[in-house]
Amino acid sequence: MRFLPIFVLAFSAAVFAEDAGVLLSGYLENDIQLKKYSVTAESKSLALSSAKIDAGVSVSLSTGNVRVYSSGKKTKITASPSVGVSVPSASALDVSAKLPVTVEDGGRTFSDGTVSATVGILSGSALKKKVSVLEAERALLEARRDVRMRAYSAEKEFYESLKSLYGRVVSVLDSRSDLYDDESDLRVLSAQGYSRSSASFRRKSLEVEEDRRNVGEKERVLVRETAIFARKCGAAFGQDGAKPTFDDVLAFLPSSVPEQDAEDVFSRDRSLYAESEEARWKQFIGGLSRKAEPDMTLSVSGEYKMNDSFYGGNSDSAGGSLSFSWRGVSAGAGVFVPTGRTVLGADSESGGKNEPYCVLSLSLSPDEWRLAGISRRQDELSARLESLGVDSADDGYDSAVLDAATSLADAKWKKKARHEEYLTNKSLESDMKQWLRQGSVTEKDYLDAKNSCEQARFNELVSDVELLIVNDKIRLMFVEE
Repeated sequence: MRFLPIFVLAFSAAVFAEDAGVLLSGYLENDIQLKKYSVTAESKSLALSSAKIDAGVSVSLSTGNVRVYSSGKKTKITASPSVGVSVPSASALDVSAKLPVTVEDGGRTFSDGTVSATVGILSGSALKKKVSVLEAERALLEARRDVRMRAYSAEKEFYESLKSLYGRVVSVLDSRSDLYDDESDLRVLSAQGYSRSSASFRRKSLEVEEDRRNVGEKERVLVRETAIFARKCGAAFGQDGAKPTFDDVLAFLPSSVPEQDAEDVFSRDRSLYAESEEARWKQFIGGLSRKAEPDMTLSVSGEYKMNDSFYGGNSDSAGGSLSFSWRGVSAGAGVFVPTGRTVLGADSESGGKNEPYCVLSLSLSPDEWRLAGISRRQDELSARLESLGVDSADDGYDSAVLDAATSLADAKWKKKARHEEYLTNKSLESDMKQWLRQGSVTEKDYLDAKNSCEQARFNELVSDVELLIVNDKIRLMFVEE
């Protein structure tokens, strides 16, 4: 009897089987996607730091263009150094100073040096900076979530592969049982005196050969798939220098899987349903981004000019201006008053020009006017689409939860049923073993019972894995806070 050792090995293999937790750890460690997501999360963390710096207080220092002219004993140097400070959070406050200077023959002259401060009364600048930081924070959050989600996805893939291997083992055992039955029938025909050339003997011989080919093909596929699975887990499979066999598969596959409580999908926070959470984020950041692009902007600035060229460089001036823009229309107005002195030199008369002067500007862009109208309409449609996205995600929540709950209930029922089936078959196999010793049953009856017990054991493992897969699917439905 060559069928018996298969079952003896199948039961003893459980002692040497790989640990499922160890294999899972190796599978996750070797997952390329998980590594990529981890690196991406690090990159997004740096991007967030960059966005915060960009949105914070900005200071700039510059020498401007320095020109040096030399001819004989005469040397002339001109420069325009400047300094600027920007504080986006303080109503887009910008403070700057610029001091053009000329050095010639040991003397220095200054012209049109300025110190100015500008504040946005109606401006989206500060909000734009806030949006950029929020988007960077969200990108980091999503990158970290991707790591978590990929870990669950990889775990689910691991258990799906393990489930497939367990199922293939059951299929091989089933095919081997058919082979043994047909070989037994062939021996019965031979004992009954059928010649090898008879139709019945030849027909049964063809069935036996077909069974052998079927068993061989299934075993080859199982060995190949197990080898691939083992490589993904970074685990050794088979004996060194030898071609792996079905026996090696039984010795490799875990004899048990981790026990987990079933995930309660109804206890999950509805607001953390992945699709709904993402839809609401898009609606929030979309509204904020549109608000950061107002149709109308208004800013006010104050400025002090040193050695104002309008007064021939003989006087400083101080003034303020107002800038306005709306849908392609821009206008500005300012007033400057002479101080009658220069802070960079001695008091001097302004050369008779004591009157203030005005600065006016006006521009119109018809294309911007038309584009602004289209942009507003697009914003309205975007807001509607975002709202519909939220509604769609909320509608999908109920069906997704119901589907998950049904799958979970099916998995729990199947796990219980297959466990009871295994216990029944194990009890029967034990009884059949005793009855075989007593001569009450045939060896074929005992081997059939042993085969059924092994199939039930692997079927129970399949149901255990199915529950783990459903748990991972439920975890993938929700995000962390």
